[in-house]
Amino acid sequence: MKRFGSTILLFVLGASCTLAVPVGGWSTNYSSALDEAKSKQQPVLVYFTASWCGPCKLMARTTLTNEAVTQTLSSVIHVVLDVDEHPKLAEQHNVRAVPTFQMLSPDGVEVATTTGYQDAGRFVSWLTNGMIEVKQVAERQKQFAEKLAAADQSILGASPESLKKAAAELIELCATRDGASQKSVSDRLADLAARDPALVLDGLNHPRLGVRIQVANLLRTRLGDAFEVDSWGDAATRRRAVAQWHAKLAGEKTSAGKNP
Repeated sequence: MKRFGSTILLFVLGASCTLAVPVGGWSTNYSSALDEAKSKQQPVLVYFTASWCGPCKLMARTTLTNEAVTQTLSSVIHVVLDVDEHPKLAEQHNVRAVPTFQMLSPDGVEVATTTGYQDAGRFVSWLTNGMIEVKQVAERQKQFAEKLAAADQSILGASPESLKKAAAELIELCATRDGASQKSVSDRLADLAARDPALVLDGLNHPRLGVRIQVANLLRTRLGDAFEVDSWGDAATRRRAVAQWHAKLAGEKTSAGKNP
Protein backbone atom coordinates (compact mmCIF):
# COMPACT_ATOMS: atom_id res chain seq x y z
CA MET A 1 0.00 0.00 0.00
CA LYS A 2 2.85 2.31 0.84
CA ARG A 3 4.48 1.65 -2.55
CA PHE A 4 1.15 2.24 -4.31
CA GLY A 5 0.69 5.51 -2.42
CA SER A 6 4.19 6.60 -3.37
CA THR A 7 3.44 5.83 -7.00
CA ILE A 8 0.31 7.98 -6.87
CA LEU A 9 2.26 10.80 -5.23
CA LEU A 10 4.95 10.67 -7.91
CA PHE A 11 2.30 10.68 -10.61
CA VAL A 12 0.57 13.73 -9.10
CA LEU A 13 3.85 15.58 -8.66
CA GLY A 14 4.88 14.78 -12.22
CA ALA A 15 1.53 15.94 -13.57
CA SER A 16 1.71 19.18 -11.56
CA CYS A 17 5.12 19.92 -13.10
CA THR A 18 3.69 19.73 -16.61
CA LEU A 19 0.60 21.80 -15.92
CA ALA A 20 2.52 25.00 -16.75
CA VAL A 21 2.70 23.82 -20.37
CA PRO A 22 -0.70 23.98 -22.13
CA VAL A 23 -1.89 21.13 -24.30
CA GLY A 24 -3.35 21.23 -27.77
CA GLY A 25 -1.80 23.08 -30.70
CA TRP A 26 1.15 24.64 -28.89
CA SER A 27 4.54 24.35 -30.57
CA THR A 28 7.70 24.05 -28.50
CA ASN A 29 10.04 24.93 -31.38
CA TYR A 30 10.66 28.67 -31.58
CA SER A 31 12.45 28.67 -34.96
CA SER A 32 9.82 26.50 -36.61
CA ALA A 33 7.05 28.70 -35.22
CA LEU A 34 8.69 31.81 -36.71
CA ASP A 35 9.15 30.06 -40.07
CA GLU A 36 5.50 29.00 -40.11
CA ALA A 37 4.34 32.48 -39.14
CA LYS A 38 6.37 34.06 -41.91
CA SER A 39 5.12 31.62 -44.53
CA LYS A 40 1.48 32.07 -43.46
CA GLN A 41 1.84 35.77 -42.60
CA GLN A 42 0.29 35.22 -39.19
CA PRO A 43 1.19 36.73 -35.81
CA VAL A 44 3.22 34.68 -33.32
CA LEU A 45 2.28 34.30 -29.65
CA VAL A 46 5.27 33.31 -27.50
CA TYR A 47 4.42 32.03 -24.01
CA PHE A 48 7.33 32.01 -21.55
CA THR A 49 6.68 29.71 -18.63
CA ALA A 50 8.44 27.48 -16.06
CA SER A 51 7.66 24.18 -14.40
CA TRP A 52 7.81 25.84 -10.95
CA CYS A 53 5.49 28.74 -11.86
CA GLY A 54 2.19 28.60 -9.95
CA PRO A 55 0.33 31.25 -11.99
CA CYS A 56 1.50 29.50 -15.20
CA LYS A 57 -0.01 26.23 -14.02
CA LEU A 58 -3.25 27.97 -13.12
CA MET A 59 -3.46 29.64 -16.55
CA ALA A 60 -2.64 26.37 -18.32
CA ARG A 61 -5.40 24.66 -16.35
CA THR A 62 -8.06 27.35 -16.72
CA THR A 63 -7.46 30.29 -19.05
CA LEU A 64 -5.63 28.43 -21.81
CA THR A 65 -8.27 25.70 -21.97
CA ASN A 66 -11.13 28.20 -22.17
CA GLU A 67 -13.10 27.84 -25.41
CA ALA A 68 -12.99 31.56 -26.28
CA VAL A 69 -9.24 31.58 -25.72
CA THR A 70 -8.59 28.49 -27.84
CA GLN A 71 -10.74 29.90 -30.64
CA THR A 72 -8.77 33.16 -30.59
CA LEU A 73 -5.48 31.25 -30.53
CA SER A 74 -6.46 29.50 -33.75
CA SER A 75 -5.69 32.77 -35.56
CA VAL A 76 -2.08 32.93 -34.39
CA ILE A 77 0.95 30.65 -34.36
CA HIS A 78 1.52 29.90 -30.69
CA VAL A 79 4.68 28.53 -29.11
CA VAL A 80 5.46 27.78 -25.46
CA LEU A 81 8.99 28.02 -24.03
CA ASP A 82 10.30 27.02 -20.62
CA VAL A 83 12.66 29.80 -19.49
CA ASP A 84 14.92 27.30 -17.74
CA GLU A 85 15.29 25.30 -20.94
CA HIS A 86 15.62 28.38 -23.17
CA PRO A 87 17.47 31.02 -21.10
CA LYS A 88 19.01 32.74 -24.15
CA LEU A 89 15.64 33.22 -25.80
CA ALA A 90 14.20 34.53 -22.54
CA GLU A 91 17.06 37.02 -22.31
CA GLN A 92 16.67 37.95 -25.97
CA HIS A 93 13.02 38.80 -25.35
CA ASN A 94 13.81 40.63 -22.10
CA VAL A 95 11.69 38.24 -20.02
CA ARG A 96 11.96 39.06 -16.31
CA ALA A 97 9.00 37.12 -14.92
CA VAL A 98 6.67 34.26 -15.81
CA PRO A 99 4.14 33.88 -17.19
CA THR A 100 5.06 36.34 -19.95
CA PHE A 101 3.22 36.45 -23.26
CA GLN A 102 4.57 38.29 -26.29
CA MET A 103 2.80 38.94 -29.56
CA LEU A 104 5.20 39.11 -32.49
CA SER A 105 4.69 40.20 -36.07
CA PRO A 106 5.16 37.52 -38.77
CA ASP A 107 8.78 38.62 -39.15
CA GLY A 108 9.46 38.21 -35.43
CA VAL A 109 9.22 41.82 -34.21
CA GLU A 110 7.78 42.23 -30.71
CA VAL A 111 4.49 44.14 -30.82
CA ALA A 112 2.83 43.57 -27.43
CA THR A 113 3.81 42.04 -24.09
CA THR A 114 1.91 41.12 -20.95
CA THR A 115 3.12 39.49 -17.74
CA GLY A 116 1.31 37.70 -14.94
CA TYR A 117 -1.85 35.65 -14.52
CA GLN A 118 -4.88 36.66 -16.59
CA ASP A 119 -8.37 35.23 -16.62
CA ALA A 120 -9.95 34.17 -19.91
CA GLY A 121 -11.84 37.40 -20.59
CA ARG A 122 -8.86 39.64 -19.99
CA PHE A 123 -6.55 37.36 -21.98
CA VAL A 124 -8.87 37.23 -25.01
CA SER A 125 -9.02 41.04 -24.94
CA TRP A 126 -5.21 41.26 -24.85
CA LEU A 127 -4.85 38.71 -27.67
CA THR A 128 -7.38 40.54 -29.83
CA ASN A 129 -5.73 43.92 -29.29
CA GLY A 130 -2.33 42.38 -29.99
CA MET A 131 -3.48 40.93 -33.31
CA ILE A 132 -4.98 44.28 -34.30
CA GLU A 133 -1.69 45.98 -33.46
CA VAL A 134 0.22 43.43 -35.57
CA LYS A 135 -1.99 44.35 -38.54
CA GLN A 136 -1.34 48.04 -37.89
CA VAL A 137 2.41 47.41 -37.76
CA ALA A 138 2.21 45.50 -41.05
CA GLU A 139 0.34 48.38 -42.65
CA ARG A 140 2.91 50.90 -41.39
CA GLN A 141 5.71 48.72 -42.75
CA LYS A 142 3.97 48.55 -46.12
CA GLN A 143 3.57 52.33 -46.22
CA PHE A 144 7.19 52.78 -45.19
CA ALA A 145 8.39 50.46 -47.97
CA GLU A 146 6.30 52.36 -50.52
CA LYS A 147 7.66 55.73 -49.37
CA LEU A 148 11.22 54.41 -49.37
CA ALA A 149 10.75 53.09 -52.90
CA ALA A 150 9.45 56.52 -53.96
CA ALA A 151 12.53 58.17 -52.44
CA ASP A 152 14.77 55.72 -54.31
CA GLN A 153 13.04 56.64 -57.57
CA SER A 154 13.66 60.31 -56.83
CA ILE A 155 17.34 59.58 -56.17
CA LEU A 156 17.58 57.77 -59.51
CA GLY A 157 16.19 60.90 -61.16
CA ALA A 158 19.51 62.57 -60.25
CA SER A 159 18.30 66.10 -61.08
CA PRO A 160 18.69 68.74 -58.32
CA GLU A 161 14.90 68.93 -57.89
CA SER A 162 14.61 65.14 -57.75
CA LEU A 163 17.39 64.81 -55.19
CA LYS A 164 15.88 67.56 -53.06
CA LYS A 165 12.55 65.72 -53.13
CA ALA A 166 14.26 62.47 -52.14
CA ALA A 167 15.97 64.18 -49.20
CA ALA A 168 12.65 65.60 -47.98
CA GLU A 169 10.99 62.18 -48.24
CA LEU A 170 13.83 60.45 -46.37
CA ILE A 171 13.90 63.09 -43.63
CA GLU A 172 10.21 62.44 -42.97
CA LEU A 173 10.95 58.70 -42.79
CA CYS A 174 13.60 59.32 -40.12
CA ALA A 175 10.85 59.42 -37.52
CA THR A 176 10.24 55.66 -37.72
CA ARG A 177 11.06 53.68 -34.56
CA ASP A 178 12.12 50.50 -36.32
CA GLY A 179 15.91 50.16 -36.03
CA ALA A 180 16.37 48.33 -39.33
CA SER A 181 14.21 50.90 -41.12
CA GLN A 182 16.09 53.79 -39.55
CA LYS A 183 19.38 52.37 -40.82
CA SER A 184 18.12 52.08 -44.39
CA VAL A 185 16.98 55.72 -44.28
CA SER A 186 20.17 56.90 -42.60
CA ASP A 187 22.33 55.17 -45.21
CA ARG A 188 20.47 56.90 -48.04
CA LEU A 189 20.64 60.28 -46.32
CA ALA A 190 24.37 59.81 -45.79
CA ASP A 191 24.79 59.19 -49.52
CA LEU A 192 22.85 62.36 -50.31
CA ALA A 193 24.88 64.36 -47.78
CA ALA A 194 28.04 63.07 -49.45
CA ARG A 195 26.75 64.33 -52.83
CA ASP A 196 25.60 67.70 -51.51
CA PRO A 197 25.25 68.54 -47.79
CA ALA A 198 22.75 71.27 -48.66
CA LEU A 199 20.24 68.56 -49.65
CA VAL A 200 19.74 67.49 -46.03
CA LEU A 201 20.23 70.83 -44.26
CA ASP A 202 16.50 71.50 -43.94
CA GLY A 203 16.21 68.39 -41.77
CA LEU A 204 17.55 70.58 -38.95
CA ASN A 205 14.21 72.43 -39.01
CA HIS A 206 12.20 69.23 -38.48
CA PRO A 207 9.85 69.37 -35.46
CA ARG A 208 11.20 66.10 -34.03
CA LEU A 209 14.40 66.33 -32.02
CA GLY A 210 15.49 62.79 -32.93
CA VAL A 211 15.35 63.63 -36.63
CA ARG A 212 17.32 66.85 -36.10
CA ILE A 213 20.02 65.02 -34.15
CA GLN A 214 20.33 62.36 -36.85
CA VAL A 215 20.66 64.97 -39.60
CA ALA A 216 23.15 67.02 -37.55
CA ASN A 217 25.33 63.95 -37.03
CA LEU A 218 25.34 63.23 -40.78
CA LEU A 219 26.31 66.82 -41.58
CA ARG A 220 28.99 66.90 -38.92
CA THR A 221 30.48 63.73 -40.39
CA ARG A 222 30.42 65.30 -43.86
CA LEU A 223 31.49 68.86 -42.97
CA GLY A 224 33.66 68.26 -39.91
CA ASP A 225 33.80 70.08 -36.60
CA ALA A 226 33.28 73.41 -38.33
CA PHE A 227 29.61 72.47 -38.65
CA GLU A 228 27.89 73.76 -35.54
CA VAL A 229 24.10 73.90 -35.43
CA ASP A 230 22.45 73.18 -32.10
CA SER A 231 19.78 70.52 -32.66
CA TRP A 232 18.31 71.45 -29.28
CA GLY A 233 18.10 75.16 -30.06
CA ASP A 234 14.88 77.11 -30.58
CA ALA A 235 13.26 77.07 -34.02
CA ALA A 236 14.13 80.65 -34.96
CA THR A 237 17.82 80.18 -34.14
CA ARG A 238 17.95 76.94 -36.10
CA ARG A 239 16.28 78.53 -39.15
CA ARG A 240 18.86 81.31 -39.18
CA ALA A 241 21.72 78.85 -38.86
CA VAL A 242 20.33 76.67 -41.66
CA ALA A 243 19.95 79.72 -43.93
CA GLN A 244 23.54 80.73 -43.20
CA TRP A 245 24.82 77.26 -44.06
CA HIS A 246 22.78 77.19 -47.26
CA ALA A 247 24.43 80.46 -48.28
CA LYS A 248 27.87 79.22 -47.28
CA LEU A 249 27.56 75.95 -49.21
CA ALA A 250 26.11 77.73 -52.25
CA GLY A 251 29.06 80.12 -52.19
CA GLU A 252 31.53 77.25 -52.02
CA LYS A 253 29.79 75.50 -54.92
CA THR A 254 29.93 78.69 -57.00
CA SER A 255 33.63 79.16 -56.24
CA ALA A 256 34.33 75.55 -57.16
CA GLY A 257 32.49 76.06 -60.45
CA LYS A 258 34.61 79.08 -61.29
CA ASN A 259 37.83 77.27 -60.40
CA PRO A 260 37.58 73.74 -61.81
